[in-house]
Amino acid sequence: MHGVIAVREKTNPVPLADDDLPWHAAIVQPQFDRLVVEGLTIWGCKGYSPQEPKRVRHKWPRTGFTWVKRPMMPGYVFVSFDSAGERWKYLTNIPGLLRVIQYDERPIPIPTEAMARMWNKEAELGAGKFPKNADPLPCKQNDWVQIIDHASFSGLMGKVRELFDTKGRCIVELDLFGRLTPVEVSGNQVRVL
Repeated sequence: MHGVIAVREKTNPVPLADDDLPWHAAIVQPQFDRLVVEGLTIWGCKGYSPQEPKRVRHKWPRTGFTWVKRPMMPGYVFVSFDSAGERWKYLTNIPGLLRVIQYDERPIPIPTEAMARMWNKEAELGAGKFPKNADPLPCKQNDWVQIIDHASFSGLMGKVRELFDTKGRCIVELDLFGRLTPVEVSGNQVRVL
């Protein structure tokens, strides 16, 4: 028949995971970690993608940083399922999941101790608890400082006039050609005298 599209009926997969099933590693497409974990949940499996806080620079303006959650092991997701049967082979139907790591055509279980170390490492790095956006400034207002790491002003001394704690920057007044000139520098570019 022309113009008729055959639609296959979608069936809900039978749950594959219990609490005591072993964990396995799966390779996923770049930046598909979250989507794969959601897909595994729909399939009835437990999925785990360890996250850690990463500091990223804003594209514009270039002065700011933000803390975001990023995968601890990009390209890998951990899955809990029963590898005794053959149903695990259908996990590659989940969008973004490329393959389960295997040896001799059987998935390799990850030892429980290794998974526990990974969970502890994620907790240690403070997943979900991001540090402040900037390191504390080494100086206070009206302190005399020397600029130690700046392309144009290295070695010059000046007085701190203003602090931007959230950005980790300060304004230092420098005596340039007999005139006080405000220069904004990062907190790690100054040393208190």
